Amino acid sequence: MALRSTLVLVLAAIAAATAQGAPQADQLVRPGKGIGKISLGMTEAQVREALGKPRYVVVRRASFGTVRREWQYGEAAYTVTLTGRAGRLVVVSVAATLPRERTVEGFGVGTLERRLIARYGSRIRCEKIGMEAIGRSGEVLAKNSRECAVTAREGSRTVFLSGAAPPPYIGHLMPDDIARFRVIEVSVRSR
Repeated sequence: MALRSTLVLVLAAIAAATAQGAPQADQLVRPGKGIGKISLGMTEAQVREALGKPRYVVVRRASFGTVRREWQYGEAAYTVTLTGRAGRLVVVSVAATLPRERTVEGFGVGTLERRLIARYGSRIRCEKIGMEAIGRSGEVLAKNSRECAVTAREGSRTVFLSGAAPPPYIGHLMPDDIARFRVIEVSVRSR
């Protein structure tokens, strides 16, 4: 009897671990399509239905009578950008900073940038990071982050913003520190 109870507990633990390990459909980065419950092309009403009322809204005028709105949820856990004519806005970008939002391969916030480059190879394009001189001691990285993007056939892009915090003892990043860059935000953007 004790063996049977132990076996049931072990099987339950395995089932729970498996369920937690596989991302749910609403917690998934879909390259070129969307993140979580949000897809490119959704309307304002569809976004509100999926995520509710945004915490912050930033409105900008765009060209030719269009409007651009940025809706932020949580503490920028999700940022949804909508654009178009007033009353007919559609999602053109969705970004997430939540570690649970991952691609099917498991790439998301916290992933080492070098893993992305190894997986996507020539399909991923990363920004160049300039160097700046600091006296006689040499050069340091000009920025502590950069975007690496994978473009889908239809032109939409999945962008991994990666970076590293400056080391506390110097405050500057050395060229070798790029090896420590990790994803800090994932976004999917329309063409």
